[in-house]
Amino acid sequence: MRPLSYASFIGYLRGVELILARFPKSSYLAEDCGVFPIHMASMKGHIKIIQKILACCPDARELCNNQNQNILHLAAKCGKAKAVSYILKNSELHMLINEKDCNGNTPLHMAVESSHPKVVNLLVWHPKVQLGIQNNQGMTALGVAEKCHDNHEKIPSFRERLTWVALRHAGAPRAPPYSESSTTVEVLKYYYSKVSRTSREEIMDRDFYKDRIGALTLVATLILTITYAARLASPGNKVVGTNLLQKVALGFFQITNTLAMCGSTAALLALIWAQLGDRHLSLTSLKYPLVSLGMSLAMLSISFNAGVYITMSNIHWLAICGFVIGVAFVGTLVVLFISLFVGNYLGRWIFHYPFSVLLFLAQKDED
Repeated sequence: MRPLSYASFIGYLRGVELILARFPKSSYLAEDCGVFPIHMASMKGHIKIIQKILACCPDARELCNNQNQNILHLAAKCGKAKAVSYILKNSELHMLINEKDCNGNTPLHMAVESSHPKVVNLLVWHPKVQLGIQNNQGMTALGVAEKCHDNHEKIPSFRERLTWVALRHAGAPRAPPYSESSTTVEVLKYYYSKVSRTSREEIMDRDFYKDRIGALTLVATLILTITYAARLASPGNKVVGTNLLQKVALGFFQITNTLAMCGSTAALLALIWAQLGDRHLSLTSLKYPLVSLGMSLAMLSISFNAGVYITMSNIHWLAICGFVIGVAFVGTLVVLFISLFVGNYLGRWIFHYPFSVLLFLAQKDED
């Protein structure tokens, strides 16, 4: 590895400055793998070194590696959010935003394929990023993100889910199955792959869905048991008073506990329905219990907070503090949960800050 490439890779700014001062053309010397010094800095997220190389050699921004990938491709692929943000804010580098590599992938494709939701979120918010560009496989960025959802052998990771949500919030389109200019062979390949995929789905691993149904059934049964026990041991049977706040809290307790019981019961019935063996019936039945159980858990938490307030109403300030903290915590969890499933342009603005919190929780150390 050449000295400038190594200094750029490890982030040795002083070394880069000395080398460029004496040998400025060394920034145009590539390694055997086709990577230039500015690419090394981009892959490691060293913004100051990128700035120094561009200040000394402005044409270095157009350098590409053996796969025709520029500095934005590599920063997006490696998940360097700060480097991506710097490039997006630099108007002189905007020509790199929608460039394609040898496989037709843009920097957005690379970030999606590598599951870097923070980088994807930065790119989709930029006005010059074209969300509908297709790669050589005919897939947009959203199509790349949805490949993992078509794979029934594994559950999409949290980062993959956030990547998909970021694209859906931005209104990213899917590519049409084929265009008017497509050849007959391409059309036949598309339909053949569709039929083959359907056949593979019919012989999917049933144990995967069996485990999911079993886990959800256990959760639904536990919630149902708790709600019944809470109803039989209602705090209203022990605490009788004329305090208006106590009566309101008792009403909250009864209503939310009943909603939790109804939601868990509905989820349990749907999960029993999902065990009949039909694949499409199982997939349909698995969609609704998740929402129902999420609602039941939220209602159960609010019911618990109301019950605590009733039993601690003799210490007024402590009861109010506990109830407010509990409701605020549950509300925060509900908003974060909803932001994972609302995939439209309106949700992009409504759930911007909750989604940013999820991005912070999902980021890796190297982001």
